[in-house]
Amino acid sequence: LQLLMYRAMFDDFESPNLEGGIVSFRDLSKYVQTVNILKDQQADIKELFYDGLGELIELMLYSEEEIVHNPKSTWCKFCELH
Repeated sequence: LQLLMYRAMFDDFESPNLEGGIVSFRDLSKYVQTVNILKDQQADIKELFYDGLGELIELMLYSEEEIVHNPKSTWCKFCELH
């Protein structure tokens, strides 16, 4: 999802030769993790990504459900809520 967001921000899924990646320091055997989108799949991926992103933003802005920190999460062990 993170790589798709970078792709959307950079070129709106328009460049067939653009490749983004995340360097994994946690698992060096997977050093660079990439998302490769075939040229004939770009339109479908773009539509799915923007639909999902729109649903997520709508949920965050208009839902009555409160957004709370997951107490089991270890990702935020340095934040003030921990």
